[in-house]
Amino acid sequence: MAEFCRDCWNKYHKNDPARNYVLSPDLDLCEGCGEMKRIVLYRKNDPFPIDLLFFLLDALWKIICFLLSLPVKLYKYIKAKKK
Repeated sequence: MAEFCRDCWNKYHKNDPARNYVLSPDLDLCEGCGEMKRIVLYRKNDPFPIDLLFFLLDALWKIICFLLSLPVKLYKYIKAKKK
């Protein structure tokens, strides 16, 4: 992975605010400008990943389907118990 300082990183990633990535604690050589600066180590994870949203929607859908089918299941259970 190329090591870029915050200024060079922003040249290549225009709409990327500084709060989205972590800088190194000490100085290192930037491959973009060739100066000793703090470099970007990695990009932080999204605060609310889209996978979590799909998981929650799927769980909600399963709960709704279960609740809608519950009266039918109870009716069949009571009918079978009477026999």
